[in-house]
Amino acid sequence: MLIALLYHQVGTGKYANSLKMMNDHFHYISKNYNTVLPGDRLSYFKTDLCLTFDDATIDFYECVYPLLKKYNLKAVLAVPVSFIEKPGYCTWSMLKEISKNELLQIASHSYSHCNMTKDTIDLKIEYLESRHILEKKLGTKVLTFVYPYGKYNRKIHSVIAKNYKYVMRIGGSLNLGWKNFSNLIYRIPSDNLQTCNEIFLKRNYCKQFFKLICNLIRFK
Repeated sequence: MLIALLYHQVGTGKYANSLKMMNDHFHYISKNYNTVLPGDRLSYFKTDLCLTFDDATIDFYECVYPLLKKYNLKAVLAVPVSFIEKPGYCTWSMLKEISKNELLQIASHSYSHCNMTKDTIDLKIEYLESRHILEKKLGTKVLTFVYPYGKYNRKIHSVIAKNYKYVMRIGGSLNLGWKNFSNLIYRIPSDNLQTCNEIFLKRNYCKQFFKLICNLIRFK
């Protein structure tokens, strides 16, 4: 079984965890779970974790990245290309350093971090040009696409899944593997944690498994 966790920032607020919480959380994970990157072989009888961070805000480089190295944890960083070099976000030099570390994998989070279902967007720029820019600037292959806001539809997903080996969204559930039955990896929101292990409690595990079944049935 695979659990993919979704984080945003280090700090305060609904979409953040304090630095102390992230440290305690990562310490707990390092003692109890194996972390993997998309495409890594999964364990047969254990639950593997895929840690994912959205938006490439500068606190990832300053706070999260050192903790990942400290605890030897793997993670995916989903990058909205147009945000890079803006105040509060990573620079290209930061991302290049991150991409060279074997613990980290860069994913496209679209070009402009838009709702992919809107008629006004240029879909090719969002999913195709974003990847080309990341690969050219960082010198690394980008195999994973992460839907901004978790928004997509069947038509869009059919296109994205043909162009990326792995596709992620918000889903709040466990995963059977890297593809499930819908070429989607579901992620569990993990911001604003109250305890370092709350995600892994048995009662939450049961909810996450039930949500997986619902996601698969409804193709959501």
